[in-house]
Amino acid sequence: MKNKHFEAGNLYLATYLLYCGFAMRGIEGSGRLKRVLFDDIPAVHKACEDFYADSEARKLFDCYRRVKDYLFQNGV
Repeated sequence: MKNKHFEAGNLYLATYLLYCGFAMRGIEGSGRLKRVLFDDIPAVHKACEDFYADSEARKLFDCYRRVKDYLFQNGV
């Protein structure tokens, strides 16, 4: 049986999909390996391709992650 949901295991990708207007449909997984579910439609897949294709959104989240990592590495 085909899963009717797209599973975003990357928090930054899930945030981007939400920003693009796609609704969260639930959560899958256990422990720290959670995945946010979205409708498995072509528009979601296109948004994912855009996110990973060196987009401005990807660059923004990369910078956010770098700042967050820097803060935690320096005792914040």
